[in-house]
Amino acid sequence: MSWKKGQKVWLVRQGYRSGDPALITETEIVGVGPKYFRIACDEREKYHVDSGKIVSNYTPKSTVYTNIQEYHDKVQHDRLSGLIRGYFYGYGSVNLTLDQLQRIETIINEPKQSEP
Repeated sequence: MSWKKGQKVWLVRQGYRSGDPALITETEIVGVGPKYFRIACDEREKYHVDSGKIVSNYTPKSTVYTNIQEYHDKVQHDRLSGLIRGYFYGYGSVNLTLDQLQRIETIINEPKQSEP
């Protein structure tokens, strides 16, 4: 990721408990160093330049995104992964038709697209 002073970014703060809604704040970067950067809405916290994640062991999970769509894509990816995992978790037969299983096999065997 490339971070620049003055760049518009989105801070996504997750709550302490599972299921708490995320708080999304549009802000900008106020300082960038070799390992960390800081944002305008919370200058006392540092964020890793390689991941955008907060540097802390005590606060709720917070991540900075350069594009808010990245966050929405991650949420959808996590939701769909959990849904699919539910079908295939455990032993025995899954509650899907043969046609559905064959379509899933086709998708699984597709070459993976590299992400930019």
